[in-house]
This record gives sequence, C-alpha cells and structure tokens, in this order.
Amino acid sequence: MRLSFILLLLLTSCSNSQVHTNALIHEASPYLLQHAHNPVDWLPWGDAAFEKARAENKPVFLSVGYAACHWCHVMEQESFENEQIAGFLNEHFIAIKVDREERPDVDHHYMQAVQRMTGSGGWPMSVFLTPDRKPFYGGTYWAPEARYGRPGFMDVLKGLAKAWETEHDSVIASSLQMHDAIHAELELKPSKTRLTPALLDSAVRESERNFDPHFGGFSKAPKFPHAMELAMLVRYYSRTGDEKVKHMVEFTLDNMARGGIFDQIGGGFHRYSTDDKWLVPHFEKMLYDNALLIPVYKFAASLLGRQEFAAVVEQTYDWARKTLWLPEGGFASSLDADSEGEEGRYYVWTPEEVHSVLGDGAADYCRQFDIVDSGNFDAGRSVPNRLKPSLEFVSPAYATADWIRQANFKLREFRTTRQTPARDDKALCDWNGLMISAMVLHPGPIEEVVVTAHRFASPFERGRELVHSFLSEKELRVQLLMDYAALGNGLLDLFCVTGRLPWFDAAYALADEIERRFAKGDGLYYMSEDSVAGVRSVDLYDSALPSGNSLAGNLFIKLYYLTGEERFRARAEKQIKALMPFLERIPTAFSQALMTAEWLMFPPEQIIVVQPLWNWDSALCGPNRQSIYISETFVQDLPDKHPLQSLLEGKSLLNGKDTYYICRNFSCELPITDSELLKSALKKPWQN
Repeated sequence: MRLSFILLLLLTSCSNSQVHTNALIHEASPYLLQHAHNPVDWLPWGDAAFEKARAENKPVFLSVGYAACHWCHVMEQESFENEQIAGFLNEHFIAIKVDREERPDVDHHYMQAVQRMTGSGGWPMSVFLTPDRKPFYGGTYWAPEARYGRPGFMDVLKGLAKAWETEHDSVIASSLQMHDAIHAELELKPSKTRLTPALLDSAVRESERNFDPHFGGFSKAPKFPHAMELAMLVRYYSRTGDEKVKHMVEFTLDNMARGGIFDQIGGGFHRYSTDDKWLVPHFEKMLYDNALLIPVYKFAASLLGRQEFAAVVEQTYDWARKTLWLPEGGFASSLDADSEGEEGRYYVWTPEEVHSVLGDGAADYCRQFDIVDSGNFDAGRSVPNRLKPSLEFVSPAYATADWIRQANFKLREFRTTRQTPARDDKALCDWNGLMISAMVLHPGPIEEVVVTAHRFASPFERGRELVHSFLSEKELRVQLLMDYAALGNGLLDLFCVTGRLPWFDAAYALADEIERRFAKGDGLYYMSEDSVAGVRSVDLYDSALPSGNSLAGNLFIKLYYLTGEERFRARAEKQIKALMPFLERIPTAFSQALMTAEWLMFPPEQIIVVQPLWNWDSALCGPNRQSIYISETFVQDLPDKHPLQSLLEGKSLLNGKDTYYICRNFSCELPITDSELLKSALKKPWQN
C-alpha cells in the first residue's frame, strides 16, 4: 500500500488519538478506512445496519462520498470528528458510510432522491432513510453551524430527530412517496421513432449550441472535460469531415492541454476546471477521466496531425504508470485534491520556488507557464499553464522544447519532496476496464495491460463472477453491469491488438453474462444484481462516466461486426430503441450510447493484419475502425465453429510479409502487402 495513504490514515488516527474505532476498520475501502476513527459509530452498508435501525426504531443517516473528495474531507473534519455532533448522531440515528465508487448502485439510487428533493446533487451526499431504506430527506455538504441562510448540520439532525418522534407518520408517507417516484422512473415508454443519421446530426447541433467559443468546452464553470461528447465529435468528424466539428474538438483539446486542468509538470488531467478558462482545476485526479481522455487525444492527434496532442497522450500514460500502477496489477483509483491540509498545495508554485530549482532559466519558465508574483490561484501562488505564453525571453535557449522538458523533470523531482496527495489504492474493475481500452492504443510495451486484464478476468474464469474492487488482498464482490461491460470492452480491445484468443473468449462470455444477470427485458440493463429498497437501479445517462448500458451496447455492436451473430445486433438495436425518447431530446447526455447508434448505421472499417511476428502499428487505430492483429497460424488454430471463424477464415500470410485485409459490413477487399498501397486504401472517408 502506498506510503502517502498510510500517512493519511496515521494522521487521521492521530487527530482522534485513536480514542474511537468504529466498524469501518474492517472495510476494504480507503475512503471508509479514513472514517474508521471518527467518534461517529459508522456502520458499513448492509442488512445488519438496517436491522439495527429497525430494532432500535431509529432513522438512518447515510453518508456517501469518495476518497479524493475535498468537501467530503471538510465535512469529516467539521462534523464527523466533532464529539458533540457525533454524540447526537449516535444517540438518534444509525449512521452508515458508503464509498460511492464501491457501490455506484447505492449512490445512484439515493442521488435520484437528493436531486428530486433539492434540484441538485454532489458529494458528500447526505440522505436520511427509514429502517426499510426509503429516503425522506437529503442534501449534500452541510456546515456544522448555520451559514448564509442555510441550516447547519446540527440543526438538520435536531430537526429530523424531532420529526421522527413527533411527525412519524408524515415522515413515513414522505419516504413512500419518494420511493414510488424513483421506482416509476424505471418504466420507460417505448418509442416508434426510426434510427436515422439525423440523430447524430442533432447531437452535433446540440454540442454547437453549448460550445464556448472563447475557451472551448461545452459549459460554463465548473467546466468538465466532457470526454465522451468529445469522443462522439471525433467520430463524427472522422466520418464526415465537418469543419465546424473539427474546430470544436481542436479548440477544446488545445485549451485543455494548455490549461491548469492538465498537470503541465507531472502529466495527467485533474477532474474539472473551477473557471471558464480551464485555468484553476479542482485538483483531484481520477483514473477514469484520464482513461476516457487518452483515446480522444490519441485519435485527434492522428486525424488532425497534432503532435502536441500525441505529447499529451504520452505524458498521461507516463503519469498513470508512475503514479497509479499497483504491483499486484491494475491501477489505483485516484489522487486526493488536498495535501498539507490545503487543496492544490502539491501542484502550485511561487516564482521563488521555481527559481530555487531552475536557477537562470526560471524567469523564462515563469513567463511561459504563467507563474507570477501575484499568483493566478491565490496570493502569490500559481497553477502552471500555457494559456497565454509569453513571447519575450531572456534567452532563446530557455524556449526550446528540450529545455522545457528538462525543467519540468527538475520541478517534478522537487515536487516529490512535498507531501504527496493521498492515493486511493483500491483497484476498480470498471475503471480498469476503461484503462485497458486506453492503454492498448499505446505503441509501447503492454505488460501492464496484460497483468491488469489477468487480475480482473481471473475471478470470472474461476467462478463466473467478477470482483468489483481489490485493495491489496481484500476483495469486494458485488455484481455490477458497469464491471462486465467496461471489462468486456477492454478485453475485446486487448484481443484486437494482441490476437490472443482467450481475451476474445472472455469478452464474448462477459457479453452473454450481461444478458443473463442484468437484462431488464425492454432492451436496457439493471446496474446491479442487488436491489436497493426493493428497486434495481437503471443508469441511463452518460455523465462523468459512461453508463453501464452504453458500454454494454458498445460491446454488443463490436461483437456483432467481429462474429456476424445477429443476436448481438438485435441487443444493440433493442437498447437504442428503448433510449430513443431520450436520445431525441438530449442526445449529448448519451454520447457513449451514440457510438452504438452510429455503428448500427455506419459499419466500422475493419483491418485484419496477419503477421509473421507481432508488430502493432498505432497508425492503424481510428475512432470508427476495428484493427485486428493475428499470427499466420491463428486461423488454423481456431477451434471448430468458433465465433471468429466467419470473419477470419481465409485470412493468411502472403509471401511472408505483413498482409492487410480491409473489410466493411462483412465484405473484404483483396489483400495488400505494400505499405504505400495500404495508406492509399485507408484515406480518410471524406477524401474519397
């Protein structure tokens, strides 16, 4: 386990003098362990906690957060470590703490309630439940005392404790009403609208309406990367050559890469920008953001010929490998926003600090990266960025790319002497599935990808179920759609790059397991095998993460074009049909699902590469393309009636050279062995 996380636990424990230890001490989540020495008598999510609430006739206080969440830390320090607040909470409520990354189904169910009650959501999420798990009141962060016209957390606790005693019937009625409203959302009306290219056009027009022409992106502050919307636009541009779409993508990616949201010194993206300009980020770093942005920058670099975007991909890969890689296999979940008790402290600089590291070149570096005496973050401290680089230099020698790389290396080394933000060491199946899909796009060694795939696929191979979360030797086994869909896509992408049949077979089996475990019957899929208060949640929208439904549809349509099996096409079509009322109204909220819709209408280009020695070429990757690498003996070694037989039969090596077969919609052209002929055959679609 990483030293920074151990230090965080020690500091948390010391702050409470280890006087208190609650039931979270036995959990496998770093976030829950952070709360294990609170004076609050926290219990983990489970039947035992609700049985206790029922036996004592107490309402439940449910607190949901995650390890990298700044305001979760604030509420812990202000309220959950407060002896008076904790005492009242313990006396009148049963307190349950949930890591939203461990139980996204629980988080999703109650977030719907909080959003209905308050009109917004976020973390920490604070919900009050009856002993039968039905919500009756909720919110997000509460300060301990009343501020700015809002009640304090203690006020909320006292008011709800009194209501439970004196207005019990009204509280129960309110919980039933909210429960019924959440349940009703699961019943979708079927649509008779046909799928046409106009759907994709309308998604692009919506992006145009929301596009920020001054700074890029698709919202005002706080400004999130919208990785899936960008990926949708990249696909659209690769198919149509639309110049407006090209501008939106290029301008946004440019400003993000130059802004403070991208760690200019260490690589990797922070979660979002607090301003319109991409300047000052919210400093937490999440594995999933980076996993989703890598393919966007990779494909944009290839399509637009932008080496700067390729450099961002390289820096993000390096950051993930050096910072999040776990020796047991897989990638850790996140880095905290805070260190030394301050948000962003690890990442910000003064001119004096830069000078102490770089010496003579410091003045030019500070000009290039906007590190100023007045500070662009707070008084005297700046977030490095290149949004407005200075063209004036003390010496041109300090403006070269090589010198800047060396300077960043020195600053990165110096930065390690600061207290490092805590790392959430749990390895999540779904996030690692996304990372596998991102990492296979890199032309370098793939050992880490293979080790990661083995770690998450092995439990399924042994017992036909996945482990959602690993923390060292601890495991959390909860069966979630997102795990099966994200890992299925990742393993399928890994097969296409390596030509190793077991990865295909595992992805194929996971796709069928999705249908068996999670099918709702109307084309959509439940989030989990478990129910929450008798309701199995359905996550429809692509938000910061793609929904499990969208990724399941992606997996089905990819498998259809690899196998020709109509059942996969039927599943993909049925899902899009079920989503059509939403796709028509707010298409960009389903950007990941639109990939399934696009491939249903526009079959991807397939390149089957037969090689005597494996030599993967990243230039053959594309957003609307399947590139499959196989050995010269692959086809003859296929088991009889294998699903890949129809696509790969007859694909052989010619004259001992790498041989390329270009196929579309189950029809293949004559094989090519000349690289120049291949380049000509693979012209961008809009150049035809």
